[in-house]
Amino acid sequence: VIQFLALGVLFGQPVPGRYIVQLTAPPLAVDLAKGAPREAIASREAQIARAQETARQALESRNVLVLTTVDTVFNGLIVAGSLNQIESARAAAPIAAIYPERRLRAVSDKALPIQKVPEAWNKAGGEDKAGAGIRIAIFDTGIDIAHPAFIDGSLPPVTGFPKASSGSNTRYTNTKVIAARSYEPLAEDESAYGDDAADHNGHGTNAAFAAAGRAFDSPFGSIRGAAPKAYLGNYKVLGNDGSGLTGAVVKALDDAVKDGMHVINLSLGSDLGEDPATDPEAQAIEA
Repeated sequence: VIQFLALGVLFGQPVPGRYIVQLTAPPLAVDLAKGAPREAIASREAQIARAQETARQALESRNVLVLTTVDTVFNGLIVAGSLNQIESARAAAPIAAIYPERRLRAVSDKALPIQKVPEAWNKAGGEDKAGAGIRIAIFDTGIDIAHPAFIDGSLPPVTGFPKASSGSNTRYTNTKVIAARSYEPLAEDESAYGDDAADHNGHGTNAAFAAAGRAFDSPFGSIRGAAPKAYLGNYKVLGNDGSGLTGAVVKALDDAVKDGMHVINLSLGSDLGEDPATDPEAQAIEA
């Protein structure tokens, strides 16, 4: 079960020239949820890939830049171009819908005090067992692995980890932060985003601490997160100024599910579209 926790909601607005193009076939998550056999999954994956390639060619022939594709929680392409250019590709590609990307902003909120954390620790067998073996993905501005809350040599290694979006991002992993993915190619302004998974803002480190920071003595006394023995995954979807786009979130959702994260925390938000049922981010979360 993947749980989504939000520390806050902020406003969003459409970004000119940035769109998420949804294709007609459902994403792979539909088949995965039904327990489809491996052969069927592979066949569906190939079908989606062929349809996405058809859409890519149709879009690129109309001077639309295809930034990336997603297939697991959402079947579509994240693109840059004019709406008229994208609309003109409908006749040549299996396009179901076109959604404008929205701008997101990071926020901080007082989520932890209202979660009845001590009661949860009691049910888990004590604070020193809270979160043991659980992998929590943090969608935010990054995680500062030098912070004492994220240094825990007692945690055993996890098979198949660390995972990173590039070889250089592995330096932002350790025994506790076992994934480090950044999405600067999907940023509206890469220069304001940075080129790695490091946290140059602080919001992501704060969110990660609230989720799973280990106890340490701060200037304000001894503090700790809700699940101090959990592992963390750093999915940097927001730039150094705390802003980002929905395309990066949809792509990161795809990655986090594939990586095997148990919990996904989005400490960000925006206004939804007119109908959540036709919003790609809401659809990806639901899937």
